[in-house]
Amino acid sequence: MEVLEGKPHVRFDEGEAGKVKLRALALHEISVSAVVWIRRFISGVREGMAEIRRRDRLRTDGERPIAEITAVRFLHSWWLGGPEFEVDAVYRAVEGPRTVRGRLVTAPADAPVVGGTVIVRFDPDHPSDVLLDRDPDSFREPGAAERYASPDV
Repeated sequence: MEVLEGKPHVRFDEGEAGKVKLRALALHEISVSAVVWIRRFISGVREGMAEIRRRDRLRTDGERPIAEITAVRFLHSWWLGGPEFEVDAVYRAVEGPRTVRGRLVTAPADAPVVGGTVIVRFDPDHPSDVLLDRDPDSFREPGAAERYASPDV
């Protein structure tokens, strides 16, 4: 086996020994790729679990002011059939009005609309850590169910 341009290179004129080297190199590449994939998978699972714990913590222990929606951007993506939006909203805090931005996934008929409301959940010790939830009492955009229906449904 030679090293050309910093990469292993197997010559094919070495007969049976060359074939064995080539198989060993292929198995090595496959095993390295598998290890990398498994590490990425485990990292993704850990990040997902951390996000679930964060959301649960904010939903059970966080403050819950109602905020008025000032901007809505449809992100043209869906999670389990629900459209995803980026929402800006303002609520009254002790120190004055506070603007927050977050992502919100809803049923298509419950799409947020400017002038509507969302529930802001945040940790008073870390007010920049926010979670936006749909406000069941907010008004809805007429025709939203058709407009934001998932293309996969």
